[in-house]
Amino acid sequence: MGVNKQAPAYRCGRLQAALHILRLLGTGHSDLALARSVDATADSPETALLKHLALAGLHLHEAASRKDPKRLAAATEVFQALPGLIPPGGVPKGRFRNAKPSEGEFSEGFHAQLCEYRKRFSELLG
Repeated sequence: MGVNKQAPAYRCGRLQAALHILRLLGTGHSDLALARSVDATADSPETALLKHLALAGLHLHEAASRKDPKRLAAATEVFQALPGLIPPGGVPKGRFRNAKPSEGEFSEGFHAQLCEYRKRFSELLG
């Protein structure tokens, strides 16, 4: 049986990865893919993701400030994808870690989206 790609945990994992890539494109660095950051989001998705979503516009602006059209195009693409990654009804309260199958769904979503963006923007991400 496969992962439910419409599950809130899966979508939140994808959202975490997109926010990581957007931050990386804007600032040149991001800790959102580190295990401690992913664990913090899985422990408290609403708190963590809302904090990072609030900074998304700033990261897009930072990408524009770098005056690299390819970087700005990539950041714009990621930024525009964010609404489609938010689960219907918003980011859920509660925990994904230690809650089967949510923990696996969150991790799968995160790694799937991260892999997709790393392939797509490899030239910019190094």
